[in-house]
Order: sequence, then structure tokens, then C-alpha cells
Amino acid sequence: MKRMNLLAEIASGLGEWLRELAARPRYLIYAVLVHIAFFTVLVMSFEWTPTPVGSAAPEVDIIEAVVIDETRIRAEQERLKQAEARKTAEEARKRDQLRKAEEARVREEQRLVQLKKEQEAARKAAEVAEKQAAEAKKQAEVAKKQVEAARKAEDARRAEDARKAEEARKAAETARKAADAKRAEEAARQAAATRERAAREQSEVDKYVVIIKQKVERNWIKPVQWQGLRCRVRVNLIPGGDVIDVKIVAGSGDALFDSSVEAAVRKASPLPVPSASDPLFDRFRELEFVFNPQG
Repeated sequence: MKRMNLLAEIASGLGEWLRELAARPRYLIYAVLVHIAFFTVLVMSFEWTPTPVGSAAPEVDIIEAVVIDETRIRAEQERLKQAEARKTAEEARKRDQLRKAEEARVREEQRLVQLKKEQEAARKAAEVAEKQAAEAKKQAEVAKKQVEAARKAEDARRAEDARKAEEARKAAETARKAADAKRAEEAARQAAATRERAAREQSEVDKYVVIIKQKVERNWIKPVQWQGLRCRVRVNLIPGGDVIDVKIVAGSGDALFDSSVEAAVRKASPLPVPSASDPLFDRFRELEFVFNPQG
């Protein structure tokens, strides 16, 4: 009866132990093998022959064997627990290493992704910069062409302005020459007209002077000595021909002759002259002529 109770306790302990091992399936086989060996030793150590009443020695041996085996089992359990703890720690260390490696891998992947993004951004920025540089170069070329076109247009405009200025200068020179020629022609014409007018006036004056001389000679009383004598007379007249003054400006050398001429001029007053409204009269306000009775 005691043996059966002991076996029951052992079986209960084994059941509990097996439940603990169930959480660790990899060690379950080792535990089963150990217990099979334990039960084999235990069974073989039992004496299946009836034990006489009053004999207690075999039961004591069995208990001692069970106690010893239980101690071994506990030791094995402890060893297995320690091994399991070491394994668990190793697995935890490996998991930690794996976690760290995974974190490092993730960080590396993130770094590579970020690096790829940065490289892509740099590539796009480089493309944009290249496009901007190309566009700037294109705009610079366009601006250069525009400046060159503007310079050529300015040169053409200046050349055209210079041509027009030269044409204007030549036209002005031609006009000036034509004007000068016209002015010269007009001056020549006017000079000719003036000369012609002066000639006509002088002819008219000469005619009047001849008439005045004739009238003075008709009123002249000849002195004894007159042949070969002549004098220059200045006569001041007023409109109508009245003599207001007579002066011998170049005498003949004979005072009697000169006095006779002066008296003849005064006696001939009024002298024949143009009318006061005739511009030619101004030539007779102060008139000089040579009195020469010989001719």
C-alpha cells in the first residue's frame, strides 16, 4: 500500500514536471528518456514476491532508492533548468543580436533609402541646375544676338544719319551756292541797274548842267581877257533853281574872270533844275561844274 502511494506521488510529481516541460518542447524528449530510465530502474528494483509480515527491510531499500532517484531527478531537473536558462539566455542574446542586427539593417535600409532620396534629389537638382544653366546660356545667346542686332541697327542708323547729314550738307551747300549765285546775280543785276540808273541820272544831270552852262554864258559879260581861262564853280540851289550861294572853288588865276563868272551865275538865277519832287533834284542842291567859255 505504501509502495502504491509512493508511486502515485512520483507519478503526480512527474505529471507536474511534464507540464512544466510542455512549455519547452525541445527538452521534452530528454525528460521523457530520463524518466523512462528512472522507471526502468525502479521497476527492476521492486521485488514482486510477497513480503512476509513483520519484514520491513525491503520497503526501506525501496524508499531509499526512490529518494536517491528523486534526488537525481531533481538534480537532472535543475541541470536541465540551468541548461534551459542558459539556452534561454543564449536565445535572448541571439534574439537581441538579431533585433540589433534587424534594427541596424532597418537603419541601414532607411539610410540607404534616405541616401537614395538625397541622391535622387541631388540628381533632380543637378538636372534643374543644368536646365537652368542651359536656359541661362540660351537667354545669354539670345541677349547677345539682340545686342549684336541692336548694334548693327545702331550702326546702320548712324550710317543712314551720316548719309542723310551728308546729303543735307551737300543740299545746303548746293542751296548756299545757288543762293550765293542768286545773290551774286541779284547783286550784279542791282549793280548793273544802279550803274544804269546812275548813268541815266548822270546823263540827265549832264543835260541840266549843259543847259545851266548855256544860261550862265548867256548872262556872262566877257571881260577883256577871257581867252584860255576856265574855273570851277560851286552853286547852292533851292527847289525851283534859285541860287542862294556861288563860290569859285578852283579859280582861273584871273580875279576879273572869276568875278564875271560868279556874277553871271547869280544873274542866270533861277537855273534850270529838276522839280523838287524829282529825286534827281538832290544832285543839284550843291552843284559843281567847270565854266569854260571856249567849249
